[in-house]
Amino acid sequence: MWWQFWKRGSDLEEFKKSIELSFSKVKNDYEEHRSKITVIIDRLERLEDSIGIKDQEKSKIKEILTIAKNIELREIENLTDQQKAFCQILAALHSESPDEWISFKALAEDLYPSTNYNKIRSTISEYTSLLEELGFVKKRMKGNKAYVKTTGKNPYVKIKHKESTEVKEEPKKQDKKSKQS
Repeated sequence: MWWQFWKRGSDLEEFKKSIELSFSKVKNDYEEHRSKITVIIDRLERLEDSIGIKDQEKSKIKEILTIAKNIELREIENLTDQQKAFCQILAALHSESPDEWISFKALAEDLYPSTNYNKIRSTISEYTSLLEELGFVKKRMKGNKAYVKTTGKNPYVKIKHKESTEVKEEPKKQDKKSKQS
């Protein structure tokens, strides 16, 4: 009969060993997970640091854009009233037909309707060259005729336009016969 108690003791020993083994495995799993969590936390901190750098870069870019805008505004302020009006008229013409290039002659007739084009051609060319340097317009030549098109950088442009190769020809002079009829 004592051997039955002794056998129970043996079961208790096995049970004790089994529990110890289980807890040791749980402890090992805990240590393993803890090390993995540490690695994950390190990676997360590195990611947060890199994002922080990107946020700093974004703020630097915003700062640079703000400076560029201020410079652009100063450039506008440095234009004469006539040059500003020229810029506004170009923007208005392009809001009517944003895909067309406007000839210098057509532009001159809109700006100075009662003045001979040959007398103001150099003024128009000078104004467009200045605005081209500022990035407000693009100029191009087709044959011996010059054309201009406003860009999105023009502060008076309200709509965005797409690039086009269409050209707005200067108005044709009427014959004496067609005027009489």
